[in-house]
Amino acid sequence: MSPEFLEIEKAESDGGEELRINGNRQGLIHFARLVLEVAEKDYEGSHQHLDEHGNVDRCDMPVVIVLKKYVWDIDRAG
Repeated sequence: MSPEFLEIEKAESDGGEELRINGNRQGLIHFARLVLEVAEKDYEGSHQHLDEHGNVDRCDMPVVIVLKKYVWDIDRAG
């Protein structure tokens, strides 16, 4: 199994600037797990920081994944 590699980079595209999340297979699986961890907590504001201090090997811009319930989520909980 290869070590995880995950990076966040700002890049130019035809439409202007974009944020790219790059990784090898293990790194992208790790990223998916981080997103799932936030979703599974199922409370407003649960979050995960992605930056060079943890979870990412190289980071042009820190990213925070945040659970934010939307109007139809609130209505169903009603």
